[in-house]
Amino acid sequence: LSACGILAAVHHLTMTGAGQLVDVAMADCVLALTERIVYQHSITGLAPEPQGNTHPLLCPYGLVRTSDGFAAIASPTDNHWVALVGAMGRPELGSDPRFATNTARVEHAALVYADVEAWSATLRTDEVVQALTGLVPCGPVNDAADIAADPHTSARRMIVEVEHPSGRLIDIVGAPIKFSATPTQEFTRAPLLGEHAALFLEPAFDRTLI
Repeated sequence: LSACGILAAVHHLTMTGAGQLVDVAMADCVLALTERIVYQHSITGLAPEPQGNTHPLLCPYGLVRTSDGFAAIASPTDNHWVALVGAMGRPELGSDPRFATNTARVEHAALVYADVEAWSATLRTDEVVQALTGLVPCGPVNDAADIAADPHTSARRMIVEVEHPSGRLIDIVGAPIKFSATPTQEFTRAPLLGEHAALFLEPAFDRTLI
């Protein structure tokens, strides 16, 4: 967010010739990223409580259990709901008054998730995703091993090897921003505590004092 603010200020400078202070507070950034609780509190008059893996205003919208893990499903619109229950082999749920609208599904959320998980829990995560792909927004819940093995991670070079001081090669996360003209060529580990202190202190201090 700070970078976005700086770029906006640079654009303003280019257009007007006038510079300005860019003030970005960490607390403000966190609040901006959790804005839903602000308007939800304003509309309902109630302070939102911890929600877990679901959404208070949309249903189904969250994680469901599979036979080998979890999958994320976002099916809040009525069309998505009809597509979901069709893939589940339960098309009659699409017209059930308890589930026919998002408002009704939110009211009966426990029943909605029970019905969905009665289906999803019999399948592997990849089978759930395959059954819903192209019909309902969905995806697997990956752990670190899954992420490391994901072809997308490799294709995007998002996990790279660097040498640990012990001599062992370890994985770190690559650069998420890719530049066509100046791609990132090398990655290095974080320095040890004080590892480069002498390099910066030698020009100003006698080595015996460092």
